[in-house]
Amino acid sequence: MDKLVRVLLSVREFKVRNDDDFVDKLNRQYSVSLLVTFSLIVSTKQFVGEPIKCWCPAHFTESHRDYANTICWLSNTYYVPFEEGIPTDIGVRTRPKISYYQWVPLVLLIEALMCFIPCLIWRILHKRSGINLSAILDVSRVCERSTYGEVREKSGRYLVSQLHKFFTVQRGKKGCVENISKRCCLVGGKRYAVDPKRLYGLEIIRKLIEGTDWTEIERFPRVTLCDFKIRHLGRLLPYVVQCVLTINLFNEKIFLIIWFWFLILSALTALSLVKWFTLAIYWPGQVDYVRRQLTSIGVDDCSVKSRVRNFVVDYLRRDGLFVLKLLTLGGGEMVCAETLSGLWSNYAPDRRYGRDVTNAKRRRDDCV
Repeated sequence: MDKLVRVLLSVREFKVRNDDDFVDKLNRQYSVSLLVTFSLIVSTKQFVGEPIKCWCPAHFTESHRDYANTICWLSNTYYVPFEEGIPTDIGVRTRPKISYYQWVPLVLLIEALMCFIPCLIWRILHKRSGINLSAILDVSRVCERSTYGEVREKSGRYLVSQLHKFFTVQRGKKGCVENISKRCCLVGGKRYAVDPKRLYGLEIIRKLIEGTDWTEIERFPRVTLCDFKIRHLGRLLPYVVQCVLTINLFNEKIFLIIWFWFLILSALTALSLVKWFTLAIYWPGQVDYVRRQLTSIGVDDCSVKSRVRNFVVDYLRRDGLFVLKLLTLGGGEMVCAETLSGLWSNYAPDRRYGRDVTNAKRRRDDCV
């Protein structure tokens, strides 16, 4: 297991990086950690403790009881409320079988993988954008934390150089914002959304408000029934035993926590998606943001809004604004402002003031 973890961590896409925002970290880091932890807890209960314990007839020996516990765990059980009688028809009473509890650890691991897949896709695809985001964000953190002026200056020059190269080389190409979706949403169908039986958390809240026992729910029953047969002296002897699924003490609480966690996470992800979408399409707000950053660092010739707009629309563009927002998340406002100042200096003055250098040179040549 340790060797497998080391191999996974050696893959660049699985390494801990800071090329995303806080909501992304909640999805790909904290959610994965939470689900893997729950999977380990349930696995430990299954393989170390007693996940099921059946109440067997008095004449059963110890080996009989062990067999009953094992066969009921493997062949699934079914739930009949205490208020109802046990149906005599075996086909009727065993139809709603409870067959999930053996697979809970695997289900939790699959959910953890699904939470990480969007991040994995993002990291693989953003390499095609023409800019090494992870390296730039690493340098921005070095620039933020460094107390040595020389190191900070070199880091700042590196950031400006790499971003300037990206903005100029990629001018005729589609960039990372246009090619890569920052969010990969895995949404269920309409039936999942409207089926009241799936609103587990709301059902628990309703039971708490009504003052009823919220642990008595059909999804995670603690007491179930199990049918099995034993071959004895050439005859098949049918038995019906009552079993306690102690594993469901963990499952009901784990999935309740997961339900509310994903509910909160869905709301935060939707808000984050709106924020990044607004960043990509709303130019006036981004022009004001860039002008505030340049003013805060003491740039004198950025007071005219049209100049800043030329700088944002023609030079930075949506890709540059996206990268600068990530730079702010990784290195802070000061690093972003200093980088913008360097990019502003690199931005050709003639283009900054809205003049076309090529056409001006052509006009001068025609006059000669």
